[in-house]
Amino acid sequence: MSKFLSILLLTSCIAKKNISAIPSSDVSVSMTGSPCMDGIMGNMGAEGCQNFNVNVIEAEQSILNISCHEPIEGNFWTSSMFYSVPADIGLIYPELRPVCFDMFVNVYTDS
Repeated sequence: MSKFLSILLLTSCIAKKNISAIPSSDVSVSMTGSPCMDGIMGNMGAEGCQNFNVNVIEAEQSILNISCHEPIEGNFWTSSMFYSVPADIGLIYPELRPVCFDMFVNVYTDS
């Protein structure tokens, strides 16, 4: 079991190095500390998003809205709006669909 866990941790570190920085004119995006958010932003960048819009929509609850600003081409990752909600809050907008979860955040989309 510990051998499996070691391989899993090593693999996740390697994956993080591949998407450690995604250029953006709106924000400087680096590792967020959340595997879910890193994956969302990594996929957005890989699918043609060069600039991110990151807005706080509920300051007291730390809810963020993440979207692509002027994507190269339209697809799920570049045309969707993503909502990052702290894991201890859970779903606050019932019309949103879950995308991913980790111990830090739950990420939803309206697409």
